[in-house]
Amino acid sequence: LPDGVLNVVPGFGSVSGQLLCESKKIKKIDITGGTETGQKIGSVVGGNLMYYTAELGGKTPVIVFDDIDSVQTCVNGIAFASFIASGQTCIAGTK
Repeated sequence: LPDGVLNVVPGFGSVSGQLLCESKKIKKIDITGGTETGQKIGSVVGGNLMYYTAELGGKTPVIVFDDIDSVQTCVNGIAFASFIASGQTCIAGTK
C-alpha cells in the first residue's frame, strides 16, 4: 500500500479515537466495537460528513471453502469461533 493509505493508531478510543473522529483531515473511519461506541462515533463523523464503516456487536462471518480437508474439523473450528469467551468478542464467528 502507498504511504498514508492505511494507518493503525493504537490507544484508547476516548482519547485517540475521539481526536481522529473530530479531525477535518480524516476522510474515513472504520471500527469494530460495541453498539454504544458505534452510535457515539456515528454522531460525530456524521456531522463531519466522513465515510464510516462499523462492525458492531461482535458478529463476524465465517467463510468455508469447498476444498476443506475435514468437515468435522471445520465444524469444530466454527463452533469454537462462535462460543469463545461466551460469544462476547468482536471476532465471534456467528454469521
